[in-house]
Amino acid sequence: MAETDPKSVQDLTGVRPFLFNMGKTKEHTIQVRQMCVDLHKSGNGYKKIATRLHLSISTVRGIIKKFKTTGTVVNKPGRGRKFILPPCTVRRMIREIKSSPKLTVTELQQMVASWGHKVSKTTIRRYLHATSCLGGMHGKKLLTHNHKRKRLEFAKRYWDFNWDHVLWSDETKIELFGNICSKWVWRNSRAEYAEKHLMPTVKYRGGSVMLWASFSSKGPGNLVRVHGILNALKYQDILKKNLVAES
Repeated sequence: MAETDPKSVQDLTGVRPFLFNMGKTKEHTIQVRQMCVDLHKSGNGYKKIATRLHLSISTVRGIIKKFKTTGTVVNKPGRGRKFILPPCTVRRMIREIKSSPKLTVTELQQMVASWGHKVSKTTIRRYLHATSCLGGMHGKKLLTHNHKRKRLEFAKRYWDFNWDHVLWSDETKIELFGNICSKWVWRNSRAEYAEKHLMPTVKYRGGSVMLWASFSSKGPGNLVRVHGILNALKYQDILKKNLVAES
């Protein structure tokens, strides 16, 4: 490489070297690094070079050390952290989620572990997101501070209450075909309406079964099937037939 004229370097005094932004780090240009090497070859010390180019002494020392080790100021390929999963494993994982889009991250993690690579769930998500495979399921909302306070107040108020005279009852609807919650799959933005990414449905969801049940300190009570719509008269009839028997 041609050496840099020390006089031309003096003209750069007062001009801060241009930096490349590379993620969280900043790297000096090849021209600046070459100037450091050329000035060092001309007999200048680290401190003098750092003052002329407005660099720290440790930066100049690192540039010179790298040049003595590698013989060049250009970055060699293959630097940085290596990939945890080999490309063949990533391609295999992509094939699995394409054939079974409803696979969870936990199932993918166990599958990859059976292939001989132990990685975290976050790593699997990162590889999938890098290939434009998005997905996930929204979790339930956490209890707020107000919710926790009210539950604690209730527990303190009734901690010595005689629950033998209390009967708890509730009703629920069970879907005969699937459920009403949302399901998520792994897919890219162009395969939104692919058949394997859609959930089959039927009109009126195939019907449902309404159930009523109760429990007390003595144990669970009767399980009653509700036919038709649960109105006030039907609910009162259920209470009359079951509360008396369980009390």
